Amino acid sequence: MTPPPRLPDTALYGLAGETVKYTAPYTEASGAAILFTFLASAGTYLGGQPHMFAGDAIHPARLWPLIVGPTSNGMKGTSWNVVTRIIEQTDPAFAAAHTASGLSTAEGLIEQVRDANGTDPEADGFDEGITDKRLMVIESEFAAVLGRARREGNVLSPVLRDVWDGKRLQTMTRKVNALTASGHHISVIGHITPTELIAKLTDSDMAGGLVNRFLPCWSIRSKKLPDGGGTPPDVLEYLAAGLTRAKDQTRRYGRMQRTPGANRLWHSFYDELTPDDLTEGPIAWVSARAVPQVIRLSTAYALLDSAREIDEVHLIASLACWEYVKATVGYVFGGAIGNPDLGKLMEYVDGFGIQGVTRTHIAKDLFRNHKTRAQLDALMDALIEMEEYESAEIPTAGRPKTVVRRRPPEQSSLWDADGGDGYAAESA
Repeated sequence: MTPPPRLPDTALYGLAGETVKYTAPYTEASGAAILFTFLASAGTYLGGQPHMFAGDAIHPARLWPLIVGPTSNGMKGTSWNVVTRIIEQTDPAFAAAHTASGLSTAEGLIEQVRDANGTDPEADGFDEGITDKRLMVIESEFAAVLGRARREGNVLSPVLRDVWDGKRLQTMTRKVNALTASGHHISVIGHITPTELIAKLTDSDMAGGLVNRFLPCWSIRSKKLPDGGGTPPDVLEYLAAGLTRAKDQTRRYGRMQRTPGANRLWHSFYDELTPDDLTEGPIAWVSARAVPQVIRLSTAYALLDSAREIDEVHLIASLACWEYVKATVGYVFGGAIGNPDLGKLMEYVDGFGIQGVTRTHIAKDLFRNHKTRAQLDALMDALIEMEEYESAEIPTAGRPKTVVRRRPPEQSSLWDADGGDGYAAESA
């Protein structure tokens, strides 16, 4: 059996490493989840101007962690709570105005970072746009995002790919006052259970390139704190001061380079990051972007050091993070590429919305009575264990009926839009 991932100590470098070490006594969150979430959030806060090149592609510290952990003790949301307190301590205005959730449509996302439209404030359709286009998107139910991205007419998947790439975004549904967005710097931090990740991913998801823009990170409860926790104010102040210092000193940075020592190390690892003998499967899809991911990680580590160049220590820490990503994929998938029956069941239940669907309909209509009772029990149990789904009793004229359904949202998505979603992308 594949062992659980272990985060290498070399990943705990600099301010990011201090964040993990200094908050550890006060939280049940996974150190790895805190590390990856902090690197992504800090990279967004520090902005997209500092960057490196890979070929002709620009790579700033734009990181998209996918925190993977079980429902009961994954502590995925807890890791975000730790980091968000540091961001709020650093810059309350940024934390309030540049944090969002509820990815649903391409148009809704572009709206958050839209360009100005027109120059005359008195003219029809004038829009001053968004000046500061840094945005942290937190998706606590990333499986739902994957589900929305598959809906016919929804092009959320291609827009997200272009957001990661930093390309210019544009809607096509509006004939007048079309939305455009350029110069954006957006991080997406997703939370998902291993069952959801395996079930939701199909071969087309892997081949399409959306998920391999994320950094899967295994998350499990680090300890039990029955009396609660909470990072002390002095620790928050120290970490916030470090992030503020990095912002002040790096805000005018542009293109970054490696030091000679880091360049030699990069050359020695390049063949390992770009193997020629990868077979198909999860390790292959996550490794497809190994080079840009490590470049982005090393840029984040360097910026947190206020360094103008990526040094060996920054690259070593980044390679350690990358090893953890690969270990996460190996552990979660165990060499498999998903459970197609569970994926089919999720898609089928999703189609019935809040009304849900009975076990009888699932057995007859979805599986054509080709599943044994034990097989169907196992699938139903796996579905109900997910955060997104529940078993519920629905009133009828007679006896209530028991259905399975997606859990009703506490509130509607901020970015929902009716109908289809038109989108076009151009190179920046």
